[in-house]
Amino acid sequence: MCRVSVVKKELLTRAGRYKEVTPEIKRSHVSSPQKVKQVLHEGKRYVICFNTKQTGKDAAEREGIRKWLEDKLKAGAKTLVGNKGYRKYLKIAKSTVRIDQEKIREERYDGKWMLTTNMDMSPEKIALKYKEVFCQVKSILETKPVYQ
Repeated sequence: MCRVSVVKKELLTRAGRYKEVTPEIKRSHVSSPQKVKQVLHEGKRYVICFNTKQTGKDAAEREGIRKWLEDKLKAGAKTLVGNKGYRKYLKIAKSTVRIDQEKIREERYDGKWMLTTNMDMSPEKIALKYKEVFCQVKSILETKPVYQ
């Protein structure tokens, strides 16, 4: 497992108290984090962001992936094995490919994302600034987010 994945898994599920975030400027098209918390890990500072509105979207997306994978597996597993985006939802044994139900039901990451920073700002300001800059760059480049 990649080092980033280990840190992400550990930090996104770590217990701790979130603080409410209130954007200075309300923008209907910007999905700001609603809660943030700061976590220090091995000398690095992380800001964990949580958007409760995003949790339902993430769950619905996983359900859509599950249905799509079931259909694809009925047609034959060979088309899925090379697809890195969906491979994390599969269990591949010697001669069988099946859906990893634990991964599909993994709700603990819904609505969460993590930022690493060395800036001397409050976690709330860091999260809001990130979203503001990301949305500006995204609209300038007319791009969509990249998912791992």
